[in-house]
Amino acid sequence: MSRKKKILILNGDHSDIPLIQAAKKLELRVITTGNIPHLIGHHYADEYHCIDFSNKDEILKLSQQLHIDYICSNANDFGAITASYVAEEMGIGGHDSYQTTLLLHQKDLFKKFAFQHQIPTPYTQSFDNKDEALKAVEHDHFPLIIKPVDLISKDELNGNYLDDSQLVPALILTNFNDNKRRTL
Repeated sequence: MSRKKKILILNGDHSDIPLIQAAKKLELRVITTGNIPHLIGHHYADEYHCIDFSNKDEILKLSQQLHIDYICSNANDFGAITASYVAEEMGIGGHDSYQTTLLLHQKDLFKKFAFQHQIPTPYTQSFDNKDEALKAVEHDHFPLIIKPVDLISKDELNGNYLDDSQLVPALILTNFNDNKRRTL
């Protein structure tokens, strides 16, 4: 008897339930992951592993241990990036390359690509640290928006709050407290 093929679904939210059910109809062993164990979709899966799907290296390690055949992202930038990374590392088809996925899902990389290919897009700059950002706003035009490059965030600041050149440095200092790249 042949081994049942396995699919790793990177989450288990209510919106993942139709995917989980469809995979089961295809007689796949369904494994879900994510760092929120109480999500309802995990109950529909055959197996659940409490690993944050944004941690691509841990998901790769789990995928290799489980010998998965397929991987599917949820509707999330981190999930798409992790799925393409794991698929590329394990030779699983059906995903963009890891580099293409980064380009499409990280705002600063996509903006750079858009400018290089003359695709109309608002002007932006990216910074890895608050000192670079503070120096740049001395010469920028207002209003500004500060946001992470890798995910639409709840801490995103609306441009209406950033039309005061005295307020911007304080907001930059508070928004660079997690060592993540930001765009202005």
